[in-house]
Amino acid sequence: MTAVDCVLADKWQPWSDCDTRCGYGVQVRVRDVLTEPVNGGRACGQTVERRLCEGTHCKLPRSHHGAVSQLKGNTAHYTGLPLARDLLQQIQ
Repeated sequence: MTAVDCVLADKWQPWSDCDTRCGYGVQVRVRDVLTEPVNGGRACGQTVERRLCEGTHCKLPRSHHGAVSQLKGNTAHYTGLPLARDLLQQIQ
């Protein structure tokens, strides 16, 4: 039987909305699997990405709850209030 490698879509789907209306949350995007691996074919690579986001529908002015600027690896770079450790674990 011939091995068939996984084939992924070239492009990722758009990022989801932030999962929280106020404060820090998570956004998700996926890449579609076009062909599943068969008979020992090469497995699919990463098909889900997560990133920190900030819900902006808060009663407090934006300056009171800070803003996430970027996430590289396990390190969040942010302005404002410190990020909760459990939120960082959610996106890993």
